[in-house]
Amino acid sequence: MKNIKKILAVFFILLLCFSLASCELETEQGNEIKAQCQIFLDAAISEDAPAARNVLAAEMDEDAFAKAFPIICEYISGVNTYTLTQTGFNSGIDNGLSYYEAIFTMKTNVGNFEVRAMEVEGYEGLYNFNITSEEDLNPSYTGTITSIKGSNAFQILILLFSAVCIAFIIFALIDCCKHKMKYKPLWIIIILCGVVAFTVTLNNTDINFKARVAAMLFSYSYLQIYETGALIFNLSIPVGAIVYFFLRKKLYASATVKEEEQIPPEETAESAEQTSEEVNNETENNP
Repeated sequence: MKNIKKILAVFFILLLCFSLASCELETEQGNEIKAQCQIFLDAAISEDAPAARNVLAAEMDEDAFAKAFPIICEYISGVNTYTLTQTGFNSGIDNGLSYYEAIFTMKTNVGNFEVRAMEVEGYEGLYNFNITSEEDLNPSYTGTITSIKGSNAFQILILLFSAVCIAFIIFALIDCCKHKMKYKPLWIIIILCGVVAFTVTLNNTDINFKARVAAMLFSYSYLQIYETGALIFNLSIPVGAIVYFFLRKKLYASATVKEEEQIPPEETAESAEQTSEEVNNETENNP
């Protein structure tokens, strides 16, 4: 037993050492990318295209850079001071080449941005550079429980429909708990989890549709409209509660029949004896 503990201790120590080593390697690579991003951002702030181009990989298309760089300069116009803090990374192998993408939070005097930059094995300089403002990462929207303010009449109507559905589920659940029926625990699960949700997502490029079965607490109907024009329409229907509502009288009846069939034999015998005594008494009183 002691040997096993020693082996496990050595294993976890080695695992910790490898983890620390990998974290140090990742930090060094992140710092290298950070330094290149700072050069690129300083060049974008001062609109120095040649300085920004020198940071990027030589293989990058010149025409693509010529079109993208002015857009980046305009995108961060007004930025005078900033700080970069690494918040994450992605690494892996693609087409036989290893890559490392560093993710930074860029805090500036005009707002916050997210910067993503990538290095790829065999390429000198940044292989990719993207910058996105915090507003574009998390655009505001209306139409949900937490964003009712600013919602239009149709969005509020859908939320009211959702409230009615949730109330109906609660009614069905209370009704199920109050009455005797067969397979009651199963019906409770069906009522709570038998919500079928249909979701349609519409943006500037495509339309996506999906259907799923979700628990009541995690699904409700809403029309979520973003300031960018994209929208998400989620329609949740309490199928389980509806099925229970239409079958509940049969479930009550089946439970009643089952109770009648399960009358104890002793009670039946006592009833038979009482009936025979009553018949004998009537015979004696009426000779």
